[in-house]
Amino acid sequence: MKFRQYVGENKSREIIKKVEKNTFKKEEKVTETFLGFGLGKQNLKRIFDYIKSWFIRYHVPFEAINPYLTLYRLKNLNDSEFLIKKIKKNKDSIIYKPEGTISIANNNRYDYILLNYNRNGYNDFIENVLDDMGVEILFDKCYVKLFKIKSNIIKPIMYNDMMYSAPKFPTLKLGNVSLLRSK
Repeated sequence: MKFRQYVGENKSREIIKKVEKNTFKKEEKVTETFLGFGLGKQNLKRIFDYIKSWFIRYHVPFEAINPYLTLYRLKNLNDSEFLIKKIKKNKDSIIYKPEGTISIANNNRYDYILLNYNRNGYNDFIENVLDDMGVEILFDKCYVKLFKIKSNIIKPIMYNDMMYSAPKFPTLKLGNVSLLRSK
């Protein structure tokens, strides 16, 4: 017995229309925003030069990235101007201390070299502001992205060797508030 005979011709057309409507519905594009702070290059110079020397030593092509302390990846940020004003007022003398680890973020094409930092009480303040604004936090991690290299060029053992004699990571004083939209 065929489906049309079982449910009837009219019912089968209704089911097909519902399936077509659901199948061809366009997905809404969600804009994600990274919240962080600009940093002075001079403060990160020692660790930057150290990692760069490893890439040069092993002939690894790399791209340097402007230092930026990323705190959150956000969704539904509608009023960025209000958020920036609120954060600017309360960021003086805020210091982020290093976790002391380097991590690697991968997007299948590139590896990103990240310096990890610890959360502090300022994160709680920012989260309260975001909560009051109805902004969803997708990702909560404090890090500074320093380099971009092609994926799988460096083996994990090389990263371990790099960390073995790495200089002490600097504490960070916050610069300008920055919001970067995902592409």
